[in-house]
Amino acid sequence: MQSSGSEKVCMTRVDHAIEKGIIDNSTLGYFLVRIYLFLLKIGLHPDIIRFRQHQSNEMAHYASDCWDAELLTSYGWIECVGCADRAAFDLTVHSLKTKEKLVVRERLSTPVTELRVVAELDRKAIGITFKKDAKLICDAIALAQEDPVLMEKILQESLDRNKVAVPLAGWNSERSSASCPSDFVEVPSQMLGLRKELTTTHVREYTPAVIEPSFGIGRIIYALLEHCYWVRAQDEQRSVLSLAPLVAPTKVLIAPLLSQKSFEDLVSNIALLLKSKGIATQADCSSATVGKKYARADELGTPFAVTIDHQTVTEVQENIPATVTVRERDSTTQIRVFINDLPDLIENLVQGKLHWNNQLLSKYEVVQCSNC
Repeated sequence: MQSSGSEKVCMTRVDHAIEKGIIDNSTLGYFLVRIYLFLLKIGLHPDIIRFRQHQSNEMAHYASDCWDAELLTSYGWIECVGCADRAAFDLTVHSLKTKEKLVVRERLSTPVTELRVVAELDRKAIGITFKKDAKLICDAIALAQEDPVLMEKILQESLDRNKVAVPLAGWNSERSSASCPSDFVEVPSQMLGLRKELTTTHVREYTPAVIEPSFGIGRIIYALLEHCYWVRAQDEQRSVLSLAPLVAPTKVLIAPLLSQKSFEDLVSNIALLLKSKGIATQADCSSATVGKKYARADELGTPFAVTIDHQTVTEVQENIPATVTVRERDSTTQIRVFINDLPDLIENLVQGKLHWNNQLLSKYEVVQCSNC
């Protein structure tokens, strides 16, 4: 569709895309899924994420398949993550140049007997016909014999065309010829002596393949900030940065209701409890109203606010288990929580083990607040 100028997005499952050959292989598909899950986890909405496959005329010479994760911003769709399947290009080229086998050797616990395609080269004929390229052709075929799947493709090409396109600079993972026509020569089938032979393998050798993801951190952060910024409908002066708790720099605002010693003395105690769980906090002991404190924290993307109010102070003075209110940034709803339960609650919310929803609210006392 891209080649016809269409930008229509198709929804499909990754396993279906692999089965249909849209995505080159399951390893590349796995990486694309991990990229998608990462983008969701940091707080991007599925509606602003899409994956675009590189067309053949923009594919890097080393890649057999390549995808970009694009994010929708005010500038349109921008490429933020690239993921290329380099296959075995690098080590294959190094092997040809250095004349060394750069492979992984895995000793099999049980030898495997199978019918494989082998080549019995007519080196004399190849030498007379191809002269200086003869050595490269022989090396390329020797390297290909390490890959049974590739040899099957070569055999099929030989049967179909009575000749085989042999690359001089490394095999392309998608077919038996190189990606650039000038890089291969046509070798008659009779010179290759291809046949199927029953072989027993004790040691499996293979050239490792490489998947190369590349993240544009700056672009991702820009798209995330633009996506998360909004203004409350009831007050255009109150902007909000809805960063996911996991990525917000500060997780909790600690706000005493009044700038009095009896309130402020509790701030450091609560901060220490939260920091013992590795939770970043910021205290606001200014004389501003609590609503103003909330608004300032909302602009910075702080997802939760712990408020020390009159009930907290009274409970401490009466030496009974003290409580505080916990406010969620986007919904502005508040619940009352025992201070001793606070660290575990916030930690689970930050790590995504709990979510601020009706199920959670039903377990706690919901506090009504007019200036939240």
